[in-house]
Amino acid sequence: MPISQRPNGCRVLVHDRDHFVFTLDRFFAMVWRRETRIDAVKRVNRIITDFAASLAPQRFCLLTLVEAGAPMPPAGSRAGLAHLLHANAEFLVASAVAYEGSGFRAAAVRGVATSIAVMSNHQFPHRVFSSVFEATDFLTTELERELGGRVDGRKLLDALHNLRTASKI
Repeated sequence: MPISQRPNGCRVLVHDRDHFVFTLDRFFAMVWRRETRIDAVKRVNRIITDFAASLAPQRFCLLTLVEAGAPMPPAGSRAGLAHLLHANAEFLVASAVAYEGSGFRAAAVRGVATSIAVMSNHQFPHRVFSSVFEATDFLTTELERELGGRVDGRKLLDALHNLRTASKI
């Protein structure tokens, strides 16, 4: 799919029934809605590498959202996501994963997200949350530390909400 520019500066880089990826200022977001396929993880790996190169030497924050009901990613996809974190570590201010769910399944998925981060052996702050609001607040705080100034995290939440509810995504 072609890149689409949204009025608020949000750029949708890829989307299909299982996931979408967008950037907004110094945020890179990937949203996994259904299956976390290895081919999609490889594509996101290329996209995030290009995004990092376009910002260098500036760094950015990574938001990963796993929607409620999305199954656990298979081993190959987990390894690919760990590689994504490791390969881009020097460019990342911080990374946050939000899994929107409750109960045992949600705890298991959050456990997988934590193990992916451990596999990546990262040197940047990385946390797993149960809500996108908490994840965005964490990333905003980390980016404010990096920049030494105020960052409008509400813009990221609004962009995410608009993309998730848009009929095209």
